[in-house]
Amino acid sequence: MSDVHQPAEAIGTVIHWFGHLSVAGLRLTAPLAVGDRIHIRGHSTDLVETVTSMEIEHRKVDHAGPGDDVALAVAGHVHEHDLIFREQVPVAPPTEAAMSQEHGESYPKLREMLGEEAFAELAQLIRKTYEANEERRRRTEGEAPPGRAKPSR
Repeated sequence: MSDVHQPAEAIGTVIHWFGHLSVAGLRLTAPLAVGDRIHIRGHSTDLVETVTSMEIEHRKVDHAGPGDDVALAVAGHVHEHDLIFREQVPVAPPTEAAMSQEHGESYPKLREMLGEEAFAELAQLIRKTYEANEERRRRTEGEAPPGRAKPSR
């Protein structure tokens, strides 16, 4: 988790707190989706949560964009004017070794069923898919690829 966020990095602001529902009303300045990890910071607020439920006009949505007012279920108490920040969650792509070690018996059984060559191809495909998704995410969020400067606008 980031210890310090700059206000300019905020992706939204709490505009209302529905305490009886544990729901925060937010006004977004950047895209947000269910599954995103957010950090809510304010004078007496410091929460990091994963977005599990989001609504616009009482309809469940999977994502929302800049200018949208959304309702988010939150586990803690938040206050009007608290800022919302996106938390970067580094996720390492699975490696063949990790597939064998981290998941108990499931991957060794898969390796046995597929055979060594097919299992190695599967691990490579998963890694390529992860890398392609990361590249797409970086382009969408305007980030520079690792080792390159962010383009100026």
